[in-house]
Amino acid sequence: MALPHSRRDRHKQERLERIKRAAWELFSTQGYESTTVRQIAEQADVSAATVIQHAGDKAELLLLVFNEAIGQRIKNLDVPENASLDVTMLRVFRPFLSFYQEYPELSRAFLREFLYGKSRWQEQEIRQAEQFIGFLTGIVKTCQGRGEVRKDADPLLLGQLFFLLYR
Repeated sequence: MALPHSRRDRHKQERLERIKRAAWELFSTQGYESTTVRQIAEQADVSAATVIQHAGDKAELLLLVFNEAIGQRIKNLDVPENASLDVTMLRVFRPFLSFYQEYPELSRAFLREFLYGKSRWQEQEIRQAEQFIGFLTGIVKTCQGRGEVRKDADPLLLGQLFFLLYR
């Protein structure tokens, strides 16, 4: 992420980072349902209005912090170069499944808000999902080139199916 140039933009970004850290800390320690925007504001040392202005409501904050957590795991994926498709997919999905297992209540809330809620961060989450599907499609194509996947199989469709099974 490029650093904001103006002092005002830097302060705005710093406030948003404090809000996200506070939200994650409270969501992960006391649970999503038990956390309020007011508590997040107090933890971040800002007003509740500032939280809403920068990040939106509690549901939007959950999408925002989950998007970052998932993005970090995507960035840090360790994909074996010549492993079979099944071994590769297990290695790809293990960090996500471990994360969801560690935070089951938050994961359920995240999926509920992503699938049924309306948020300004949903588009960002959709873009991230599309990029991840593209990544999975690339793995399928590589395995197709090695003869592990039938040549007439649609790599994009298989990438989407792997993503759906994961989700």
